[in-house]
Amino acid sequence: MQPFDVRLNGNGAEDALQDAFAVALASWPRDGVPRVPGAWITTTARRRAIDRLRLVFTCCHAALMMDARVALTLRMLGGLSTAEVARAVAAYARAITLTANAVELDELQARRRALAN
Repeated sequence: MQPFDVRLNGNGAEDALQDAFAVALASWPRDGVPRVPGAWITTTARRRAIDRLRLVFTCCHAALMMDARVALTLRMLGGLSTAEVARAVAAYARAITLTANAVELDELQARRRALAN
């Protein structure tokens, strides 16, 4: 078996290779072991890594609004359930709101100080 090029996608290549072995465990008993098992594993892992890259680019597409990008990334790449994504996005939205409110309050207080002087 030839070594799989981990530089393809960092740790994602290792994940893709692990996925390929899982697919082999499921399909080889049913379909038989391929003539060149190492090539089969390498090809399957490379395809898995490419599929993951496609997902990354899909999740980060500029046509999507930022909150949709975050939710899609958490769901598809992070492995979170829809409920977990909803909680994470709600917490993110609350944090952004609190930050915006704090900035507005600081600006208002600065204006009041400027008017008082």
